[in-house]
Amino acid sequence: MQTRTTTSRIAKVITLSLSTLMGALLHVQAAQTAVYLKAGATGQADGTSWADAYTDAASAIAAAATAGLPIYAAGGVYIISATITPSASIAIYGGFAGLSDDETPDDRDTDLYQTIFTGDKTLDDKWVHVEPRLGQYGVTSTTLTNTVIQNGRVVLPPAFTADYDVYYGTISGNNTSQGFSISSGVAVTFDGLWFTGFTSSGSVGSVLTLDSGAGAFVMNDCRLTACRGGTRAAIFLGNSAAARITNSRFFCTTSVEGGAFRSGNANLIVSNCLFTSFYRSGQNTSGNVFYAQTDNELRDCEFSRCFDITSQAGGAWGGMGNLNGGDGDNPRFINCVITNNLSITSGQYGNPLIPRATLIKGCLFANNRYETKPFDGRGYALVGYAYASVSWHMLCEGCVFRDNVVTAPASTTTAGAYYLGILGQNVVGNGSGQSFDVVNCVFDSNVASATHAPLTGVAPHLCRGTYVLGTITGSKPQIGVANCTFTGSLLDGVYDIAQWGENYAQD
Repeated sequence: MQTRTTTSRIAKVITLSLSTLMGALLHVQAAQTAVYLKAGATGQADGTSWADAYTDAASAIAAAATAGLPIYAAGGVYIISATITPSASIAIYGGFAGLSDDETPDDRDTDLYQTIFTGDKTLDDKWVHVEPRLGQYGVTSTTLTNTVIQNGRVVLPPAFTADYDVYYGTISGNNTSQGFSISSGVAVTFDGLWFTGFTSSGSVGSVLTLDSGAGAFVMNDCRLTACRGGTRAAIFLGNSAAARITNSRFFCTTSVEGGAFRSGNANLIVSNCLFTSFYRSGQNTSGNVFYAQTDNELRDCEFSRCFDITSQAGGAWGGMGNLNGGDGDNPRFINCVITNNLSITSGQYGNPLIPRATLIKGCLFANNRYETKPFDGRGYALVGYAYASVSWHMLCEGCVFRDNVVTAPASTTTAGAYYLGILGQNVVGNGSGQSFDVVNCVFDSNVASATHAPLTGVAPHLCRGTYVLGTITGSKPQIGVANCTFTGSLLDGVYDIAQWGENYAQD
């Protein structure tokens, strides 16, 4: 009996030891379902838990790419001091509290637990407030004392002061250029992340560049602010795989040729995103918010306080604009809200709010303003192509244009005519093959006005709705209008629908 009892006890000990070992192994396996990233973690820095998390993004990304695991990133500031090039596909999920290993992606809060990837190496970027001087073709800029990142968080600038003022973040010479470079065959998912303080040097995206052979790109529930887009914007999609940008906010950003993104990807769909407080000054090409080289779709998005000011004198590749610029195919705007945006130009080609689009459907345009300094023989439309000879067609269906203003506080023209309107094109003659269909739209209380003093020999032609420019013989520009409503006080000499050009008997 004694022998049997001892043997039984030994068996129980072995069984318990095996159970403990299996439990430990299961714990290790569970911890390895993700690589953990947490600023300030003080453990083993092997990414197996919040306590032992990596503290820098580059190390976590390298480990996750090797292991084929997602990254769970806790709220905190992660300085990206040099371009990160993942060796394999990655997925980064931010917005975790980073307190319990039982946290799941459903427990995240992007705004409460800000997971900030920043190129601001010294955390000294500040907010700049830009106020337009309406009617004067100028601005007043003030650099605030507030830094963008304070105590581990992005602290937003003060409230706006008027209809069209904007904020953006300063970019010093010490900021990182191109935070991420995504190579051929590599896919990337960003979810619940903040991006600040990145700049662009050369033909790369300031935050992200996807090479032509890169895999699918997904950006969801992210925030991009206080970055400077270069010739390739903040996000440059050179890949041809599917790309989706959803439920994200882009704000308080400045640019050279594209603020938020530039796309050579015909498979890009942007939905449920907010673009607000974009500022661009003096540039003669591309778009303030994005640049499209292929047919992209923007659905259920909001654009507000996008302010573009230029003195463009020469030609613009593909035509420049405030919300978008582009060549090749054109974007589609569907069910978007477009309000309180401002374009100011003293150059001959202008900078429309939207220069090109194949489809604008179900959108609201309200309280947008376009100030021009018109040249002889040219038209300036809030929506319509800004450059010269081009052939394309736009369908505008089910949209509302309300309380928008296109105005000329001064004129470059000393003799001749110029044209202002809400929707149209700017080139007179057969070389401009632009055509429009405008169906089931409402034009309510829009304004086309020449507010400068009367000039001898200068004839402003004004339209608070749709217009077309061309010649009577063989004219390519055309516009078809059906089932539209025009309301609001109409002044003498201001038309709802107009055609202008040499040899026409009447407007």
